[in-house]
Amino acid sequence: MFRGNTKKFKLLLNLWSRPALFEPQAKEALLLDRIYHDQILLPLSRVIQEGVGVGEIAPIDPEALTVALAAMIDGLMLYSLVWPEGIVSDERLEAVLLHLLRSGS
Repeated sequence: MFRGNTKKFKLLLNLWSRPALFEPQAKEALLLDRIYHDQILLPLSRVIQEGVGVGEIAPIDPEALTVALAAMIDGLMLYSLVWPEGIVSDERLEAVLLHLLRSGS
């Protein structure tokens, strides 16, 4: 997803890292925060809660896991901009993430 949308993610990174540049568009920045919350955090939180509920994800604080995974997604976005060809395959990253979620480690 990130590798195919680098222009959008560079803009998002600028919004996050230099909000003063976009002060005249403060309402749009607030809208971006709302979209991030509604489109990323809430669905991710629901998936985590469902996964914990059915035993697919180790019992854990769902709110903290949501924030940690969102931060990891943000980091992967930055990673894809710096190393577009990747250092580790997406499949390997997915396998590690699934292992961590299932084991609770």
